Amino acid sequence: IFFGVADKPMPMAVMGTHLTSYKQGKAKPPVADLRYFRVRDERLEQRRRREEYDVPKVHVRDIRDAEMHGMDMVPDMAVAEPMEDAPRMVTEGRGTDMVGEGTERTLGTMDVPVPPPPPGSGDGSGHGGASGAPPKSAYPRDLEPVMARTTNQFIGTARLQYNITEGNRSATWTVLYASDSTRMVVIGKEERPLPSERNRAYFIDREAGTETIYTIRADSTLVQRTSPVAGRYTSTFPVAYQDSLLSGSRKINGRVCEHRLYEIPSTRRETWVDVKTPSLFHDLLSARKAWGGVEIIVRGPMITGVGEGMPMDTKYEFHGGETLTMKVLELKPGVVDPKVFAVTKESWR
Repeated sequence: IFFGVADKPMPMAVMGTHLTSYKQGKAKPPVADLRYFRVRDERLEQRRRREEYDVPKVHVRDIRDAEMHGMDMVPDMAVAEPMEDAPRMVTEGRGTDMVGEGTERTLGTMDVPVPPPPPGSGDGSGHGGASGAPPKSAYPRDLEPVMARTTNQFIGTARLQYNITEGNRSATWTVLYASDSTRMVVIGKEERPLPSERNRAYFIDREAGTETIYTIRADSTLVQRTSPVAGRYTSTFPVAYQDSLLSGSRKINGRVCEHRLYEIPSTRRETWVDVKTPSLFHDLLSARKAWGGVEIIVRGPMITGVGEGMPMDTKYEFHGGETLTMKVLELKPGVVDPKVFAVTKESWR
């Protein structure tokens, strides 16, 4: 990246991006017309999320396949962010369950999450705010059993493939996952020159209450940092959304999957879910209590809803923005080799 700074201090490091070299002098005008670009402030985005979160009421209605694209949508919020940043989030309050072929029934009205309380009003339950901290978002009641888990429900290994496109840009990466009852490791692999944002790994130990992040520098050295995981819910935005259950089933990797859909005016997510296999995404969420950094490689809220089951094939579309797909290439429940939890440079080969 080449850029010029006029009459301002030179930034040497910004948000994990470090300046390796620079030369004083005059720079050529930028090739792109910067009038058509803008810089987003995440703090303003979070403020807008909180303001739009205050929805007075959510109406639940029956949904038929024939009217899925023309139905009245629930007012919602949409967060617009660049492709390389955290995914756009949307909220929903609709839940359905299968009754028979081609029909559905509502599961009942889902409580509308109350607006996050102001900083300093927390009650210690994990749903309030701490002094000076941004307000926490309420999560759907369906996720309370997930958050209360102390062990992983999915034990085994998985290989997932992601692809994201936005305009004429695209990126593809693979995620390797392994877990036993209390440990899990997530490794992102992307065929790009180092350092690459998605060439990273996370090792989470429930018993120790720690998470170790591994990143690879430009010189191929492996850097790790260990920190405690949050003991309670800390997310400032909703972590999952309610899907509708559609008719029909499909076999993926020998597993019978049910059809689910989440749709509002700005966003559409179509997912095929293996209901007999626990979701590794829910295990990650229950251990971390928020998505945070691991979201860079797993894109949790864009892939999974609040319902039980492992997403096997997902297509997420933000209208006018990016399209994300996730496919499970391999899923093997069972005992795993303890060596997989030792992350080294060989883990990326």
